[in-house]
Amino acid sequence: MHLSFVDWQEQPRSITFRDVLAYRWQELDEAVPRDDTTFEAVESPWLERQAELQRVPAEGYAHYVLCFNARGVLDVLACRFSVEATV
Repeated sequence: MHLSFVDWQEQPRSITFRDVLAYRWQELDEAVPRDDTTFEAVESPWLERQAELQRVPAEGYAHYVLCFNARGVLDVLACRFSVEATV
């Protein structure tokens, strides 16, 4: 799954998630974070359940949460990856 968007600083961003188990979009009318931030949801019950349903080990996968303040939140269950900071 490939995602491209323009961030809050008007900078184009792009990310590719590999081996996606599931994804979902939450509108702002739901109880969701309201910042422009991205984080990993640790000990995610949704990840555990999807891994069980799809008969894959939950280890090696992560629950990523991408918050779009003006729109909503995208949750993605995908193969875990590491991010290297660039300066």
